[in-house]
Amino acid sequence: MPTVARSAGWRISAPKSAAEDMSMKPETKSQMIAAALIMIGAVAVIYFLPSLVLWIGQYSPALAFVVGAILLLGFFWIFWLRARYQRRR
Repeated sequence: MPTVARSAGWRISAPKSAAEDMSMKPETKSQMIAAALIMIGAVAVIYFLPSLVLWIGQYSPALAFVVGAILLLGFFWIFWLRARYQRRR
């Protein structure tokens, strides 16, 4: 357990040991995995989006616009859904 010193009303904690830093609650681990998957998905979509939109744009520019908009807005839609889910819990 870290020692705590008081100085003029401020609490100063000693650094945690490596074993204390490595422990993680299951809820925190789940949130971290979900965030990593969302970020990997977002990076993949953003990386392939220009070539996909250009390919679709050869057939229909309007369809390319719609597909691009849906893919970009989907990123925010996922965060919105996750926020709603977290609020219920």
